[in-house]
Amino acid sequence: MGHYSEALVEYEHLLIDERRVLGDDHPSTLTTASNLAAHLRRVGDFEGARLLDEDILARRRAVLGEDHPDTLATASNLAAHLRRVGDFERARLLDEDILARRRAVLGEDHPDTLATASNLADDLRRLGDFERARLLDEDTLARRRAVLGEDHPDTLATASNLAATYDSAGLSGEATRLYEATLDARERVLGEDHPDILTSRSNLAHAYQAAGRLTEAIRLYEATLDARERVLGEDHPNTLISRSNLAHAYQAAGRLTEAIRLYEATLDARERVLGEDHPNTLISRSNLAHAYQAAGRLTEAIRLYEATLDAQARVLGEDHPNTLVTRSNLARAYHAEEGNK
Repeated sequence: MGHYSEALVEYEHLLIDERRVLGDDHPSTLTTASNLAAHLRRVGDFEGARLLDEDILARRRAVLGEDHPDTLATASNLAAHLRRVGDFERARLLDEDILARRRAVLGEDHPDTLATASNLADDLRRLGDFERARLLDEDTLARRRAVLGEDHPDTLATASNLAATYDSAGLSGEATRLYEATLDARERVLGEDHPDILTSRSNLAHAYQAAGRLTEAIRLYEATLDARERVLGEDHPNTLISRSNLAHAYQAAGRLTEAIRLYEATLDARERVLGEDHPNTLISRSNLAHAYQAAGRLTEAIRLYEATLDAQARVLGEDHPNTLVTRSNLARAYHAEEGNK
């Protein structure tokens, strides 16, 4: 982090000087601003990076034009931020525009075009449009296999994304087969503890759980969590995802005490690392409330559901799918409380 901080200071000073000497809209000034935004993301200042990217995008559109590669790269950075904070609808709109322009300017098979197609499929999957996501993932996978080869990391990432789309659409058999093939290829190409391999193991565990193979899922979740804690650290976002996944599997297996302990630890870490209102923090809060309710701790569940619903309505919007799920869970908890009186 030290070298990133030093680079951050240098880019900040350089940007001030270039704005003064060259002007806000000079290509060199905008390149420095883009480099500064990238370093802000590396040190975790995503909001600062977003504000800078929005300013750069507006200026590059005006100076370079809508279709210039630098303009599209900045738009892609902004779309990535929107995905990171859970604003998938705005990300989708931006990615659709970027994809159309990159196809026209760069061609269907250019790596940047395929990267945007993969990003758009992710947006669509998270918005529940599984059919469009599947078609786009399948097309991107075929093109990456032809252009990059079967074992290229980007090809394997697309195969994993397509498996996730199958999984989300309830096609657990197709998802499991593709996850297993992707894990096998990544282990052969990347080595034992590579982050992509840990992601593949986590995905396969999720597919096993969806298919009712809980014992295998829990074994794989436990191994993945252990490896991520060792390789990435206790508070890395992917480690926290593994902890939450294992808690969910424990709950599904009726191991509520263990599930609650892990949910509580995950929520505490996400509040500390990501902030109170981050979408993943709100998911953790909702998961813990659900586990409390399953354990008969209705008063704690209702209190947590109410706080989560208020935050989700404010951060995500009244009609966001996560907000609607929490509202439904809270209504059931109220009903259960009335039945106990």
